Amino acid sequence: MFEGRTVQALMLALVLPALACGEPLSGARVERFVESLRVLQADEHFLRAIEQGQQVRGMAATVPGSMMVSESLVALRRASSQDNRELEAMMGRIAREHGFNDTEDWADAGDRILLALMSLGLEEPAPALLQRLDRIEAELHDSDHFSDDQKVRMARMLSASRKRVEQAGDVSQQDRAAVEPYVGELKKALAW
Repeated sequence: MFEGRTVQALMLALVLPALACGEPLSGARVERFVESLRVLQADEHFLRAIEQGQQVRGMAATVPGSMMVSESLVALRRASSQDNRELEAMMGRIAREHGFNDTEDWADAGDRILLALMSLGLEEPAPALLQRLDRIEAELHDSDHFSDDQKVRMARMLSASRKRVEQAGDVSQQDRAAVEPYVGELKKALAW
């Protein structure tokens, strides 16, 4: 009995990460995502929702990569107004029209595309950036120039940066290759 559960656990450990990644990124998938962004950005309801979200979350939301596509979708659902439900329905329709199964599939592709874009834009390897973040955190901790409240806020920002650098460092070569030809289009579409 123990062996059967062990085998099941191993199978889940192998299968779940593959399921979580969704469809592999390809140039066509990246292109469909970019085109879906263009359609969404032409919609005033979508643009108003983005603007309101930025006002609620503050300036961090205007920094590319500060919020993944899936995190934006979760935030939209949390707000749960009639307008947001209509917006999500429209996003789902546009996602399906562009070859995605649903908004989750679209958001998964968007997250992977953003991470690949970040990975391609790293000026130095992720491990070196992580070491630099370690030094900055240590300096922040030891600094007398910031209040405790400022240190807490900056530590949160550094933690978010660390998470993104780690994620960007883990991007597959396949995802990077799929995104690379579209870097210019993506930066334009994302106002990067």
